[in-house]
Amino acid sequence: MKREEKQRGLVWVFARQMLLSYLITGILLLVLSFILYRWDLSAGKLQIGIYIVYGLVNLVNGWILGKCCRTRRFVWGALGGMLYFVILFLVSLIINHGIVIEFTGILWSFLICVLGGMAGGMVS
Repeated sequence: MKREEKQRGLVWVFARQMLLSYLITGILLLVLSFILYRWDLSAGKLQIGIYIVYGLVNLVNGWILGKCCRTRRFVWGALGGMLYFVILFLVSLIINHGIVIEFTGILWSFLICVLGGMAGGMVS
């Protein structure tokens, strides 16, 4: 019984954290779009800004997950980053009706999400 309660609690923590992460992502991307509008950034600088948003969000995500889980914090942070990336990738596939970015962009996004989450878990 306790194991089931613990698993249910962990699922709740991850669900709540993913919702919070995407809320923060939305706010930061709105700020980035304002910066793009205001200073007319190039596409390369915009992509770097998006990667920075992914990294910061997953750093916070991993930090909070590490605080909640208390053991193997870097693993929980990395798993949070992976889950964030998977949801992001699936939503992107659905919206764009397929893959519209090259493989290196997908790989960079995955690495930034996972490593950001792992780093957040380590510092928690």
